[in-house]
Amino acid sequence: MILRFLITVLIIFSMSCHDQGADNKNDINKNPDETAIRNLQKEYVSQWLKGSEEGVLSLFLDGARIQPSSLCPIDSLKNIQNFWFPKDGSHTIIDHFDIQPLTIYIDGDTAVSTGISLLDWRYEKDAVKFKVSQKGIETTVYRRQKNNSWKVWRQMWTDLYTNKID
Repeated sequence: MILRFLITVLIIFSMSCHDQGADNKNDINKNPDETAIRNLQKEYVSQWLKGSEEGVLSLFLDGARIQPSSLCPIDSLKNIQNFWFPKDGSHTIIDHFDIQPLTIYIDGDTAVSTGISLLDWRYEKDAVKFKVSQKGIETTVYRRQKNNSWKVWRQMWTDLYTNKID
C-alpha cells in the first residue's frame, strides 16, 4: 500500500515537472545535454525494436547496473548481456516499446531521467511461448563520457502492471 502511494506521488510530481517544462519547450531544445539524453532514449528504444543486442549494449557503460522490477540488481555489461540476451536458444521479440519522458535532470556529468514505459514482448523457447504487456516507471542515470557523449550507468524500472498472455 505504501509502495503504491509513493509511486502515485512520484508520477504526480513528475507530471507536474513535465508540464512546467512543456511551457518552455524552446528553452529545453536549446540545451544540448538534454537533447543528447532524449536522443539516447530514442536510440535505446530503437535498438530494442530492431532486436539489436550489440546496439542495445553499446549504449551502456562497462560497469553499468540494471535493476529489473522485483529482481536483484544485475552488475556489469557481461551480466546484463546474459540476462537480456541469454545463449540458451530462447528468443525475446519486442513488439512495441515506448518511453514517455517525465523528467530529465542534468547535474554536470550526471543526468537522471524518469519516464513511463510501455512494453509488449514475446518469449519463445522450444514449446514455451508467451506474450507479456507491461507498463511501468523507469529511471535511468547517465554519465558523460570524455568525448562529451552520454551512456547509461544505472537503470531501474518498476512495473505498474504486467499482463502475461499464454
